[in-house]
Amino acid sequence: MRRCHDSRFGDSLSLKQYLSAYHIVVGTYAGVQTIPDKQLAAIGAKRNSCIRVPYFGVALQCLPGTELVLTLTSGMTSVLKQDRRLRLVKAPPELHAFHFLMAWHQRQNTDPRHVWLREVIRSTSAGLNG
Repeated sequence: MRRCHDSRFGDSLSLKQYLSAYHIVVGTYAGVQTIPDKQLAAIGAKRNSCIRVPYFGVALQCLPGTELVLTLTSGMTSVLKQDRRLRLVKAPPELHAFHFLMAWHQRQNTDPRHVWLREVIRSTSAGLNG
């Protein structure tokens, strides 16, 4: 088992290193490309997905002691920094920043419970970026 400071990766990954690594992919819908996969497809590239899970929490649990790569948004890096077994490595410049969006059916626009939930998600996620 390798400790994170023994990793073969430096502080950042080139596109070649990123594509040759094995990845944990977080995807909630089978057969639907994730944002990083769409960005890579636009330049004719594809990453090696060896594990596909529906949640980032599960993906983070799969990482310690491996050389697997998990692509995160910048808002999630605070979670990673708290785990000394993991190391943050900058993605290749070919991968551009992306943001998560919320979507809901229009009949939920004015539902008080749904409005409340969206506000809680917005305020919580805003705190993650700080």
